[in-house]
Amino acid sequence: MILWNDEIDEDKLFYDVVGGHDRKKRLHGFGSYGKGIRSSKAFSEIHREQYEDNNAETKVEIENLKKLVETQREQYEDIQQKYEDVQQKYEDAQKKNVEFRQKNMDVQAKFEQQLAQATNVINTLSEQVKTFIKQ
Repeated sequence: MILWNDEIDEDKLFYDVVGGHDRKKRLHGFGSYGKGIRSSKAFSEIHREQYEDNNAETKVEIENLKKLVETQREQYEDIQQKYEDVQQKYEDAQKKNVEFRQKNMDVQAKFEQQLAQATNVINTLSEQVKTFIKQ
């Protein structure tokens, strides 16, 4: 098993994987350009700098993407926290609304009870007045 490290010659690996040149001196994947490449060493020398530049660019892109992912993760966490805060405020408002409704029902029941008592007192007084007038 080959472990990936800086000692692996990527160009030689590619040359070996595609099997080198075929009978017509073609290098698979390069078309007529592959005829100009005579060995993995020549291929390696010609393109090493290009691969190193691409590798450096790729590393920079990866770092930029890591930073972007971290920024987006932080933004997500901020949004999640704001959502949880709003959810908590909503739940608190719901509880207060339930408490208010219960108090309102209690006050209404008390009012109706006092109204019934007042009606009884009025009826009793009315009967007493009628009785007094009849005398």
